[in-house]
This record gives sequence, C-alpha cells and structure tokens, in this order.
Amino acid sequence: MRLPKAGSKNVIPAKAGIQNQSKLLDSRLRGSDRWGIIRGAPKYLSRSACNQGLSLIEVMVSLLIITIGIVGFGMAIPVGEGNVEKMKEERIALLLAKQMMEEIKSKAYEDPDLPPNSFGREEGAPREHFDDIDDYDDWYENSPNPPENPPQYADGTILNGENETPNYQEFRRQVVVKNVTDSDYGSIQLDGTTSSKRIRVTVSSINEPKPFDDIVITWVANQEGMALLY
Repeated sequence: MRLPKAGSKNVIPAKAGIQNQSKLLDSRLRGSDRWGIIRGAPKYLSRSACNQGLSLIEVMVSLLIITIGIVGFGMAIPVGEGNVEKMKEERIALLLAKQMMEEIKSKAYEDPDLPPNSFGREEGAPREHFDDIDDYDDWYENSPNPPENPPQYADGTILNGENETPNYQEFRRQVVVKNVTDSDYGSIQLDGTTSSKRIRVTVSSINEPKPFDDIVITWVANQEGMALLY
C-alpha cells in the first residue's frame, strides 16, 4: 500500500481533522431535535432568576396566611361577644342564687310557733312573712299562680330596672326544701322527723334557647347551721 506523499492535497493534517469533527458534533448538539435540546435555550437558571421565583412564592404564602388570619379573626369576634354575654348572665344568675340562699340562712331552722316535726309553708303566707327554712319549700318566682314575676327582694321590690333597681327580668328562681337523713343527704323523708334539711336554689333564664345552663346551689341545714354541699 502506498502512502500519500507529504504535501499532497489529499492529506488532511491530524489537527485540522480533529477540529472539523469537533465542530460537526457541536453543530449537531445545538440544532438537532434528535438530541431533545432547544436551540439557544440556556443550560441552567441564573442565580437572580432563582431568587425571583422564591420571592414570589414567599409573597403568595404570606398573603394566604394573612387572609386566613383576617377571616378567622372576623369569625371569632361574634363568638367572643357571645361568650362574654353568656359569662355576664351566668354571674348574675349566681348572684341571685347566693342572695336567695343568704336570705334563707337568716331564718330559723324550724317554726317555734308550730308543733315539732311540722314542715312546709303556712297557708297563704307571703314571702316577707317566711320565718323558717321550710317555708321556702316549692317556692317559685315563675309559678303560674300568681303569674310569672321577675326576681324580687324579700320586701317585694321587683328587680325590673325601674326605681334604680337592677334589671333581672329575664331570670327566675326556684327553691326546694326537703327533709333528709343525716347519713345520706340524698335520702328524702316525707315528714319532719329528721334533723337535717336540704335546700336547693335554682336560677334559670326565660329566654330560648337558654343562654346558660341553670345555676344550682345546694346546702344542708340542721340545728347548728348550714353548710354548702355543691
């Protein structure tokens, strides 16, 4: 086999051949769809482009959090106002229950003018004439006869907001007194032979739906005094 002579036109220098092949490959990489590369597309995102994308996401997340907070705050306002009103009415109910219980505590354990073991209110006696604990048995401020009345002081003053009195017209009180055994305050005796009496005062609202659960205070009394049960 004959080798071409040096200087012949058919001889391609090695360096030039390598350069031509490199250019051909580079052109194919740039323009050929076969390689899945778009002509002129950048090979990577710049640092500034990445920073801009993260900033936009942060702004969107911040707006979402602020929106959720505003909506939640707006929904919480009426709920909070309702809770405040409920707590206010519960305090008034508790005050009325304590007032009634203090009034009952000021009375005698039993009526000295009646026979021993007598129990219950004297026929037709108004509240201002109650003189012993069991006079309050089955006493209602909302009994149908007489008609419904708002809470009153012992002297008959109605607490309806008039004449500088507090307005408690939406509240009602009930008192139940029972003879109970000394060993079990839940065991009720129908006569007055026991030496203990259980007094239960309940304050409720006439509104519907009920703004609060009934307030109930229970005491037990004997000849020595009264003590809070629950």
